[in-house]
Amino acid sequence: MSKNESQSVATSLLEELLIAKDDHKKAVKDFSGGMKRRCALVRGLAVEKDIYMLDEPFRALDEDNAQKVRDIIIKTAKTKLIIIVTHNEEDYKTLNAQRVLL
Repeated sequence: MSKNESQSVATSLLEELLIAKDDHKKAVKDFSGGMKRRCALVRGLAVEKDIYMLDEPFRALDEDNAQKVRDIIIKTAKTKLIIIVTHNEEDYKTLNAQRVLL
């Protein structure tokens, strides 16, 4: 994916996660904790890969933002493999995901 395509995907994801356009140019260090978590997801998904690994993607998010993240994960999982590490049993249920215990 070209730099322009990657930037376009990132901008679209930021908008889906309701990070205001004014905040797109801010330093991540100035974001709230929830915004940092959502921004980390955008950074990961803005690069075209076949497999994504997400570690506790819903931690420290309020329910509205967690649902937005779920929606993006579900949309991405239609064409990509996503591996999620979580301690919360509800996470895999809300995603209708396969549970694997190690």
